[in-house]
This record gives sequence, structure tokens and C-alpha cells, in this order.
Amino acid sequence: MPPSQRTTSAKATLRVGRSTIRYQVVRSPKRRRTLQITVDPSDGVIVAVPMRASWSDINSFVKQKARWILKTVGEMRKRGRRRAFVTGETLPYLGRPAKLVLEAKPVAEVSVTLEGWRFHVGVPEELRGKRRREAIVEAFKGWYTRHAYEPIANSLARWSEVMGLKAKRLLIRDQRQRWASCARDGTLRFNWRVALMEPSLIDYIVVHELAHIAVPNHSQRYWQRVARFIPDFTARRAKLRQAGHLFTM
Repeated sequence: MPPSQRTTSAKATLRVGRSTIRYQVVRSPKRRRTLQITVDPSDGVIVAVPMRASWSDINSFVKQKARWILKTVGEMRKRGRRRAFVTGETLPYLGRPAKLVLEAKPVAEVSVTLEGWRFHVGVPEELRGKRRREAIVEAFKGWYTRHAYEPIANSLARWSEVMGLKAKRLLIRDQRQRWASCARDGTLRFNWRVALMEPSLIDYIVVHELAHIAVPNHSQRYWQRVARFIPDFTARRAKLRQAGHLFTM
């Protein structure tokens, strides 16, 4: 790809009253005609713009959206506070919260089981501090990865029949920034964190990716296809965006 057609990025700041908004500008060579702002739990505020957008237009756009940006960042910080992983905290599975019950045991590694909507977590007695937390997080990642496949596969089978589209294969992965993705060959990759979502949001994510098999972009034709099967997709999409804090465990 020639240098003039590559996606480029740059960092910038905007002072709004007593607050400072730090954001990253991403210029795309694709057919982007509008400016779009997203707030990501890992990458912060991202402003996607057409390749030839001026800095004046970009700054003006960010300023117009400043109140929404500051509110969204604040809410994400509140929700994204790291768990201490102590008895009484909760973690969701399929949208339903399950209480954590931790117990120190003479075992070699952390174990996680879900019984009666309680996560029973066995923790080696010698684990302390940072090592203890890291081991518990890894154990939960493994548990969710193993238990994400079935609900996603069931939703995929149901919607594949309804939409008349078939994925080449289904994979569960640890993706830092995406809930799911569709490869050119029809392989669908889902983030294990999808297992934390309620069934209606799992369905939306599945339909979103299946639709990409027919339309590999986010054009009007693509969203019309999604709306045909998920009429309230805008509400579900908004709810999903509010769940970005789940990328941080």
C-alpha cells in the first residue's frame, strides 16, 4: 500500500473548562466521509476521520462532543475499577450476576466452578497480593473461555438458519478491543467476554458478524440487513457499548 493510502494516527489534547480530553486521531484511507468518536477502555478516546479532514474541523467536532466524552470516560472509570476478588463480589455469566465465594485451600492452582449462581473459587493458601490476583484472573479467563462456546454456538446455529448464512468455523479468543470479528473466509472469532453478556446481546453480536459474511463493511446495505433480523439493533448496540468496562477484569 502506498504511504499516502496508509491509515495514520496522531495524539492531541483539548482543554474543556477544568478538564482535559486526550484523544487519538485515526485517519483512514477507506471511504470514510464522517467523523466518529469512540471511547475504548484500553485505548481511550479515538476520533476516526477522513484522510483529508482538517485539524480545525477535528477540534471543533471533539469540542461539540466534549460533554458526552467526559461523561462516558467518567462512567467507564467507575465501572472499570479493578475487582479485589473477595467473597461477596459478583461476576456475570450470560448477563446474570453470580456471587464470588473464595476459599483458601491446600491446592496447587486456582479452581473455578459455578454452582447455584455462585462462583466457588479455590485459591492456593500460599498465594498473596499481586500473584494471587493474577492467578484468579487467569483462572476466570479460562473458565469463561470454556463456557463461552456453547451459548455462542447455539445462537450461531439458530441465526445461521434464519439468515441463510453459514460461518466456516467458530473460534473463541482473547481479543483486547473487539467483541467479535469476521474473517474473509467466513471464520467467526468471538471474545470470551461475550459469555458475560445477556442472551439478547449475544444474539446481536452473532447477527452482526453473520451479516458481514454477506456484506463485508458497515455500509447502509449492511445495517439494513442487520435491522431486518434485529429491529432494535441500535438499542442493543448502545447497551453493548456501555459494557466496554468488561474488557478490564
